[in-house]
This record gives sequence, structure tokens and C-alpha cells, in this order.
Amino acid sequence: MAPPFKFLKQSLNKIQHLSADASLILKTQNQLLKDYQIHLKKQEKDFVATINFVPFKGFSSTMLHSLKLEVPLELTNETDTYYLPEHSLLINSHKSNDFDSYILTGSITQITSIEDEKSIADSYIRLIIPVIHGNPNLSLIHGYVYENDINKRHDTLIKIFIEEQEYNFYEIQQNGLYLAIDSLKPLSFEKFKNIVSNISNAFGFLTGKLFLDEGYFLFSNTQSFEIINDIYYTTYRDTIITNYSLYTINPFSLYNVTATTIEGIKEESEEITKWYEKVPGFSPDIFSNLCTMFFQKEAISRGAIVLLQGNNLALEIKGSAYSVSLEAITNQILKDHSISYPKPIENAEKADELIRKLTEVLHGEFNDETEENKTIRRIFGTKIRDMNAPTNADKLSKPFGIFGYVLKAYEIEVLKGRNLYQHGKLPTKKAEDDAVFKEVYFSCLVLHRLIATLVLKYAGFKGCIINYPKLHEHITKRVLDEDLFYEI
Repeated sequence: MAPPFKFLKQSLNKIQHLSADASLILKTQNQLLKDYQIHLKKQEKDFVATINFVPFKGFSSTMLHSLKLEVPLELTNETDTYYLPEHSLLINSHKSNDFDSYILTGSITQITSIEDEKSIADSYIRLIIPVIHGNPNLSLIHGYVYENDINKRHDTLIKIFIEEQEYNFYEIQQNGLYLAIDSLKPLSFEKFKNIVSNISNAFGFLTGKLFLDEGYFLFSNTQSFEIINDIYYTTYRDTIITNYSLYTINPFSLYNVTATTIEGIKEESEEITKWYEKVPGFSPDIFSNLCTMFFQKEAISRGAIVLLQGNNLALEIKGSAYSVSLEAITNQILKDHSISYPKPIENAEKADELIRKLTEVLHGEFNDETEENKTIRRIFGTKIRDMNAPTNADKLSKPFGIFGYVLKAYEIEVLKGRNLYQHGKLPTKKAEDDAVFKEVYFSCLVLHRLIATLVLKYAGFKGCIINYPKLHEHITKRVLDEDLFYEI
């Protein structure tokens, strides 16, 4: 079977042409800047826009502070016409030049050859993301090599299926590194943006690296993308690079060879090599499941983003981010499985009767209509009405049973303590800085693994992930009788 083939030359030429320095005429109904020349220069993220503005009689610089331009703004020259969508042009500075003119500078976060985004019919769409920082390492997922029309490299391509539609996720190496996602059937721009966002999120969740910053959408009438009709550039959130990949196919990245003799080195290496059988390339089917889950279940996709952001937060607030992530994911899983939260009193009639009696006692003891008593009745009344609510630990433990995962004693303790993060407290009774750091760090590592376990199990994953509580036990001093690979 021949490897997949990608026409990339025209896509990259289109990107290169748009990114080249250019001078265009600004077409706008606003008489202040109408028909002015605007110079565009691509920088690492977004475009710099410069206008040499000549003030007229009666001009005041305050006019620039309240500048409003109707959209879409048209930029044109002899060869090209582009449009700026709403809020994509920000004029953020201006300065006088010899008192006779102003140099207006600003940034452009979106620019496109499409006049009206709403008018776009279903198309074959390709997203190309320049990788500005870090290395995506798509080879982590078991995929294909593909051929192309720009070089002889055989880079990695992953076939992803979301709701029975195929998308290709692959690397491009040509004067830099790019990630690309193709639709293999025509679809709406709005849906494709949602799809590629969740593919990126799923890959970020798995690898600990979310590559975004900016992207170029290319539109074609054919599946081959041999001819590109339009281009749409946009900036995104900043790329997130963390050191918390969930999966690795290289056991030697976790296990060090510490022996000092040839025999010892050989023996240790053989033991480490045995792990290769348990950590093959990540299944593309499971990755497709992960992408589909993120696409269909916004709460889980959002929880994954919070987890990624939490990876780079200071320890004092890392646990809070993980707690928010776990809560969002838990709520979605319990909802999907129609599971109600376990309550201390399962019999609703008995619970209601107890609440009624306690409420009567409260109102009997504090029946005067003073402001103090009103406050007491309001605060205690709320607590009484909520007294039969499930505990957070019980609720957060529930979804693990759905997937047959048995929580360890220390994991249950971490779940019990995670609610403290939400109240500005830390799950430790110790006061010494070093002891607090070790306990809180251990708690965060366990929360991170629990979140990874839930999401991956929901996607159908069975296998070994990186065991960070074990990997970092030299820091936490919590020695675990576990391997550096953790089977879930």
C-alpha cells in the first residue's frame, strides 16, 4: 500500500506570500484613514501594521483614541486583496514625526483573502500551525509516513476519525517545523475550527505540550489541496510547553542505567528494554476517541486545558487548577452515565424530615427579627438545606468505579484533601516549609495522575502511563512500591 501523499507546495507558498513584507491601500469609509498606505510586517506572532498619517487642519490626536473602522477592512495593492475581520486591527501607539505627520503603529491578529467569513461554503480545509517553540514529537502516536511535493522527507501522519469523518494530523519540515490538520471531506469553517481546536487540545493533554500561537487556514475545492483558493490567518492563545507528558515510547527516558560495570550496564539495559513491549506507539484509535470526546464534551476539553495550564503554575495554586479540572471532568462523566451523587441519607423522605426539624429548631432559637438573627438564619439555613449533599470525596471517587479502577488508599486521601485547595488552604497539617512543599507536591502529582487516568480510561485506553508520583519520590520522600510506568 502506497504511503499517503500531500500537496504542500502551494499551501506553503500562500503562507510565505502572505507573510512577506507588503504595502497595501486601506479601503474604509472612515475619512480619517481612507486610502492610506498601510505597511505590514510579519513578526513571531501577528503582524505589525504601520501607517504614515498626515494630519489635516483641525485635527486632534484624540481622534485616534476613539478611532472606529467599519469591518471588514479591505487592504489592496496591484496583486492582492485582503480583509481584516472585526477587532483584528489594534492601533496601539502613535507618535509625532517632525510635528508634520504621525507614525501610527499597531498589530493585526487576523487577516484573510475572504471578504465575509459567513459566505464561505463547505470546503476542504487545511490548518497549518508554525511550531515556534518546542518539539511536537508526533511519532509518539503510531501513524504513517507520508510523501509530499516539497522534499524527500517521510514525516509522521496520524489518521483521526471523529464522528466517522477522517482528518489527517501531520508534521511538515520545510524551513522550519509545522503541524497540519486536513479535512478529507468538505465541511463548514465553523465546524472545522472546532475540530482542530479539540485535536490540538487532545494532543496537548497527551504530550503536555499545546502548540498554538497562530495558524493559517487554507481552503480548497479538492481533497488533494493541489490548488488553494483562500487563506485565513489568525492568532491563538500562547503555546503551552510543560514537562508532564502522560505517555512515552522510550523507557530509557524514565529509567537510568546506573551500573558502573559492563555486565551491570548490560543487565540493567535488558531490564529496561523489556518495557518497550508495554509502551508501543500510542494507539491512533484511542487518540481518535480522545479527540472525539473533547469535541463532543466541552467540559472534558476545558478540564484538559486547565490541567495543562496548571502544570506550569506555582505549587501554591497548582492544586487549585487540578481540582477545578477534576471537578469538571467528574461532573461530565457522572452526567454521561446517569449517576447521581451518593448522599449521606439516601432516603429522601427521612432527609427532608430531618432538615425540617433542624430548620424549626433554628427559627425557634433565633426568632427575633433583628439583623443579627436574620443573618444567622440565612447562613445556618443554607447549611441545613445542604447537609445531605454528597461529600466531594465520595463524588470524585465515583467515576473511577465506572471504569474498573480501584483507588489506592493514598489516592483516596488526596481526593479527601483536594477540596481544601478551593478554600485557599493546603492539604497538610505540617508547618515547616520543606514538609509542606513535599506533601503538597505529592498531592498535586497524584491529582494529575488521577485526572489522566479518568480521561484516558473514558477514551478506552489500557496500558501504561508515566508515573510521576513515583518518578518524583526523591523530591516528595513518599516512597511508593510501584514502577515508573503506571498501568491503568
